[in-house]
Amino acid sequence: MRLELTSDLDPYGSEDHRADSENEMYLVLEPGSAGYVVMEPALRMLQAQHPRLPATFFELSQGL
Repeated sequence: MRLELTSDLDPYGSEDHRADSENEMYLVLEPGSAGYVVMEPALRMLQAQHPRLPATFFELSQGL
């Protein structure tokens, strides 16, 4: 993970990426890893197989 206070969001880019004034700063957090999952489609497929499968999946995933 990296945390940085900077006035330059893209040090390898053009000057256009720099803060508009010397008074602007950005706090940038770059995690080692991140992700997301859209659960609704998966839960709908589970429910089509059995009405209790979405609840079972939720309960079992709490222990992960």
